[in-house]
Amino acid sequence: MKYNDYSKKYVDKVQKDLVNKFDSIGSKLTSYAKSKLGVSNQGGKNPSKPGEFPHAGTGLLRANVTWVADRDSMGAFLKIGVAPIIDYAVFLEKGTHKMDARPFLYPTVWMNRQRIITWMRG
Repeated sequence: MKYNDYSKKYVDKVQKDLVNKFDSIGSKLTSYAKSKLGVSNQGGKNPSKPGEFPHAGTGLLRANVTWVADRDSMGAFLKIGVAPIIDYAVFLEKGTHKMDARPFLYPTVWMNRQRIITWMRG
């Protein structure tokens, strides 16, 4: 009797479903982050305080918050970040020796952690 192994098809389907869920979650999380980056700081008159979401001067940071949902040899994944052309994003997120952090990615995930669980189940 010949044995049919359907495990690869099953794993492929599960990973595709995960990528679709991750894509939806990435969209929701980046929308949340962008909404928090909406406070205006035109002309530098309203800077953010340490620990707050950064205030927007030009909107360039907000426009370049993005996500990627995909899969590789390790499985499905979701990456949320900022386009590489925004080289100052890491300094806002982590701070420097001259400036305290104004994180926006970590708090986005942290503040939505219960929603993420709900979205994964949904």
